[in-house]
Amino acid sequence: MKFTNLIDLFNRRLTAGLLILAITLISLPAVFRLLRPGFFPMYDDMQVIRVEQMHKCIEDGQIPCRWVPDLGYGYGYPLFDYYAPLPYYFMEVIHLIGFSFIDCVKIGFIASVFLSAFFFFLLARRFFGVYGSLLTSFVWTMVPFRAADIFVRGAMGEAWGMALLPAYLWGFEKFIHDKDSKSFAMFSLTGGLFFISHNLTVIMSLPLIAIWFVARSRSAKGILKYLVLSVVLSLSLASFYVVPLIVGHNLVHIETLTKGYFNFINHFSSIKQIFFSTHWGYGPSEVGSGDDAFVGIGPLHLILGVIGFVATFIDKTKSKTYFFATLFLTAFLYAFLMHAKSTPFWQVFPFMKYFQFPWRLALPASFIFSFLSGCFYEKIPRLIKPVTFIFTIALILIVYGSFFAPKQWLNISDKDKLEGEARELAQTASIYDYLPKSAQINPAQKAPNGLIVDEGRVDVFSSTRGSDWYRFNIIVKSENATLVVPAYDFPGWQVYVDGKHIPHERFGDLGLISVKTSQGTHRLDVFLVKTSLKIASDAITFLAFVTISSLLIKIFQKR
Repeated sequence: MKFTNLIDLFNRRLTAGLLILAITLISLPAVFRLLRPGFFPMYDDMQVIRVEQMHKCIEDGQIPCRWVPDLGYGYGYPLFDYYAPLPYYFMEVIHLIGFSFIDCVKIGFIASVFLSAFFFFLLARRFFGVYGSLLTSFVWTMVPFRAADIFVRGAMGEAWGMALLPAYLWGFEKFIHDKDSKSFAMFSLTGGLFFISHNLTVIMSLPLIAIWFVARSRSAKGILKYLVLSVVLSLSLASFYVVPLIVGHNLVHIETLTKGYFNFINHFSSIKQIFFSTHWGYGPSEVGSGDDAFVGIGPLHLILGVIGFVATFIDKTKSKTYFFATLFLTAFLYAFLMHAKSTPFWQVFPFMKYFQFPWRLALPASFIFSFLSGCFYEKIPRLIKPVTFIFTIALILIVYGSFFAPKQWLNISDKDKLEGEARELAQTASIYDYLPKSAQINPAQKAPNGLIVDEGRVDVFSSTRGSDWYRFNIIVKSENATLVVPAYDFPGWQVYVDGKHIPHERFGDLGLISVKTSQGTHRLDVFLVKTSLKIASDAITFLAFVTISSLLIKIFQKR
């Protein structure tokens, strides 16, 4: 009996290993061009410095990382209070292992593709056979939107959102099937990770997720209360990020996210662009249909999705046909919102303006069409399945394979990205995004390295700083002095003179931290401490993490 169990375990491990190998091969066409030294230009060319800033936080003990010290032209700002941090924590772990910051970014993109293919396979496997699931996973991996995200826009967060969306839906499917503690814990965990992967992907996927949950829950009795409990636990796990984001959204400049070029009205796609165009370019999205960029779903995914939907009517299971039909209509709803005819909907729901580019909705639409392609494959006669499998993969590679490549490859290192002019460009890129509202204007010059003396005569004989703190040892030679710390004022900053907490003021149009001191020798300490709200949200995350971990540990102990 023991020998039989050993053989069974070996077979399961072998099968799992072969599937991981297959998924790796599926992912390779999308990322193999990243497997070389150097780096490539992108529109969102801030990924390297963001990883470096995350590293400074972790190295300094600022956990979770919220305030990045060198962005905002060196004055710092609370980037990771507002920009989903999950991929940057992952890349920081990779850096701690020993990889350069540039390599961490490339590995971050590669990992997003592999995880996306892996979780999509697990999700599809709940509905289709092994080969059908592998095929749908490949279809999802080769979505043109992903190529644009990685090789044109450099949208790390969105790439990870594409990985965690199928993970969350797989967690749900596993839960409604198994209905045990392990599946409940996994469902909650994938939800928590999804909520900190990419804000906009989460928001624009909510209709899809809600429809999926409702449609699939119809055949699973008695799970509603556990479903609600899991969602609450997922949000609790992500509360360290979600709560400050929601409550503190009015503390930073987010109005620039929707003005000028980023106004959604400038970025609708035509019907041809949404469904039929295969034009690929590395230009920006523009007003009208003359974009030198891919801003749609793509004809192959449309065709596979439509054929898959038609194939569902061969299935005699009404519940599944209803589910697939609902998804199909949802995909076209997303496609409609990409077109200018949907402008009234964008005006009725003001939050939609933060999507900036209506063509972003190609992500959930492409997800649905990719999933429906499995229905098509499952209904093909067994004899021609291998030929269909190979033909579909070959066709996708021929039409879309060349999209998964950078326009240019540069033989550069971390030093080239993080020093000199390149660093200043990264420090000022999108400088008004998440800039504290204490700053009324953009800084015209880089922040000084040390203390600013506005009034009085002061000698600064030592100056040190960390990711979210400053320390100065000074001698004030005049009767009084006004000192300015080169950091934007923001809730949580506290100033101590000789160990005594004193109030501070805002200085100038930049809204910097200002304090008055008297004559003498002083030690000036400035710390960004956690507000009571952030302490509470961190505590909720910790308790949720302990809860999920305890469930998983008990399960593995039993096994």
